[in-house]
Amino acid sequence: PGQALTAEKLSDHFDVDNTPPRIESLKAEAQGSTVRLTFTATDTFNIVREVAYAVDAGDWILAWPVDGLADSRQERFELTLSSLSPGEHSIVVRATDVAGNASAGRALIEVP
Repeated sequence: PGQALTAEKLSDHFDVDNTPPRIESLKAEAQGSTVRLTFTATDTFNIVREVAYAVDAGDWILAWPVDGLADSRQERFELTLSSLSPGEHSIVVRATDVAGNASAGRALIEVP
């Protein structure tokens, strides 16, 4: 007793980002065996770092924004997925911001 030490230090202001980006306006349109996938990835706080998609729970495939560079808080995507077999397919899109927060969206599409 009586030997306890205390100390404190004030740091500069810093931000904590716990909010994941949002996948908005996700649409899939079949054109024969090809599917056109469009969507926007938006983050209110940080830059959208990476976007990937998977078809029918397959491997993740990186997607590049329309402008070719993931460097802003809102990125627009237009993807063409070819050679899909006839039937229903599930396409999952995952977006990650620079803080590592991630979210996903899903589209179901019927290929004739």
